[in-house]
Amino acid sequence: MISFPHRTSVSVGFFIAFSFQLVSFHFIQCRVLGLLILHQIQLTSPKYFLKNKFFKMKTSIKIYPNKGKKSSKNSKIPFYIRVIHYGKKSEARLNVSDVTEEQLKNWSQETQRFSLKLSRQIESIRLINNKFQAIENKFDELLNSDINITSPSQVKDILLERGKFSKEQSSVTFYKLMNNHLEKVIMRDSEISAGTKKNKNKAIKHLFHFLQESKYLDIKAEEFDELKADDFLRYLTDEIDGKARMKKVSAKAIIKELKTFINALVKQKKMLKNPFNGQVIKVKHQIKPTLTEKEFHAIKNLNCSEKLTIYKDLFLVMCYTGLSYTDLQDLTIQTIEQKEITIQRNKSSVITRQHLSKQVLNIFIKYSTYSECEITKMALPKRSLDKMNLNLKLIGALSNLPHDLTTKFARRFFRSSLNKAGIYEPHLVKSLMGHSVQKDMDKHYLYVSEEMLIEAKQKLESYFNRINNGE
Repeated sequence: MISFPHRTSVSVGFFIAFSFQLVSFHFIQCRVLGLLILHQIQLTSPKYFLKNKFFKMKTSIKIYPNKGKKSSKNSKIPFYIRVIHYGKKSEARLNVSDVTEEQLKNWSQETQRFSLKLSRQIESIRLINNKFQAIENKFDELLNSDINITSPSQVKDILLERGKFSKEQSSVTFYKLMNNHLEKVIMRDSEISAGTKKNKNKAIKHLFHFLQESKYLDIKAEEFDELKADDFLRYLTDEIDGKARMKKVSAKAIIKELKTFINALVKQKKMLKNPFNGQVIKVKHQIKPTLTEKEFHAIKNLNCSEKLTIYKDLFLVMCYTGLSYTDLQDLTIQTIEQKEITIQRNKSSVITRQHLSKQVLNIFIKYSTYSECEITKMALPKRSLDKMNLNLKLIGALSNLPHDLTTKFARRFFRSSLNKAGIYEPHLVKSLMGHSVQKDMDKHYLYVSEEMLIEAKQKLESYFNRINNGE
């Protein structure tokens, strides 16, 4: 039997303990290494990137004002979004209002927002901030979803709801939205006058031709922005073969109609904003020529053919009553027998009331036995507006007028006659002219009585007598 010294026994025990600890250390080291390798494998999984913060380092978005795309027309700057995914990028212009250099002084690239102060002052800036917040919220939802991202353009399409990611309501085109409002709301509203419906329909037709010519018929409502609104204005006023399509005053009226359409759609949350808001159309207002008393006297006493006399008499009735030509054509024999008129104007649906002066009654009496009027039961012969204005030019030339005579001169003449006859009460004047009093405070307090209308008739008779006698 071999025996060991005591010291040797201690050394052997220490060696065995040390060896056991060394093996344990290597075992732990290998386990840690294995976990790290497993973790590394997980890091390469796309699903892991979607669920962990590492994904945010690989996919990011940036919203920024692209000064390189500044408009040469209005010097405004558009906003773009840049999506970066694994080093690859995709950009797109955002459908928000373009901004000025001055407004950009309040832009923070760090927060990708305008200042709260400017947002409270300007509605369009508030909408921009809201839009950018919505994009960021959608991006956060994407990071926490199970969608497998394959490219930056895919992220862009998801955030901007493009292509197969577009929402159902965004498939409605701008024109279809506007035309639906016309057909389903405007045209079915019995309280809207025929003249107003006609004007709104005319505005939509101009919009259709612009969209068709510019190849914008398929654009969505949110894509019709301020730049396209400016293009539409230029389209209306551009010259064709050396002649403007229409005057600015006419273009302004058409855009005014479209603005009411879009305002209604914004209230219904079918559109985010009105691209025509803030659009300035400068119109040079010229003093329009009016008919003088001497010129009126010359027309009244003009000797002309029977055919031309009809047009002259129609014009004189308009001068004596202030009625528009379309309203004049609606007067029946029964209406005239009462020696007063209370009719709803075709253009505005506003009621006009007046007692007829003896000068205009004499003309109605003249045509009461006219064969055409007896058959139609109308107070006066009916003639088209085109023929009316054509014959009025001839009457004006025969009367030596310095300008072309049109139906518009008659209504202006009646308005100046009210003033010269001493009729100044605004509410009474509007009643005689058929102007709206909806915005007048006096509509709640002042009623145009029969006595006021009779007194106005007497004053007009006295004034017409004086100018008919050449005084």
